[in-house]
Amino acid sequence: MRTGADAMLKELAKEKNQYDTADTQSDIDFAKPCPRCSELAHGHTCSPLLYINDHQICDYWFNTQKASIAEKKSAFVKIKDDPRITRVGKIIRNTSIDELPQLINVIKGDMSIVGNRPLPVYEAELLTVDTLSKRFLAPAGITGL
Repeated sequence: MRTGADAMLKELAKEKNQYDTADTQSDIDFAKPCPRCSELAHGHTCSPLLYINDHQICDYWFNTQKASIAEKKSAFVKIKDDPRITRVGKIIRNTSIDELPQLINVIKGDMSIVGNRPLPVYEAELLTVDTLSKRFLAPAGITGL
C-alpha cells in the first residue's frame, strides 16, 4: 500500500489546481456561447459551428458533421473522405484547430492545459477500482503527458 505516495499525489494536484485557477482568473465574464452561434453560408452545412456538451466540465468543440448526423450522435468511426463531414469541417480537421475551443475551459479555470482528458459521466462511473479512480485526483486538461 502506498499511502505516502497517495498523499503526495493529492497535495501536488491541490497545488497544481491552485496555480491553474490563480493563473486564469480574469475580470472577463465568459457566458456560455449560444449553441447556434454561427451558421455557414451557401448551404454547405446547416449545423451550428460551436456546440456545448454538458458533462461535469462543459466540452466546447467545433461541429464538423452535417446537422442530421450530429443530432444522431453516431458511433465513433473514421473513414477517409467521410461523407458526413462538411466542407468547412474538413478544413477544421485538416488544420487541427478542432480542439481550439477547449481553451475556453482553460481561461474559465475549469481545465488545465496539461492533465487527464475529461471523461463523459457514463465512462467515469465505470472507473470504480481505486487504482483507476486516481486519475480524478489531478485536474482535467486538454493534453496529457
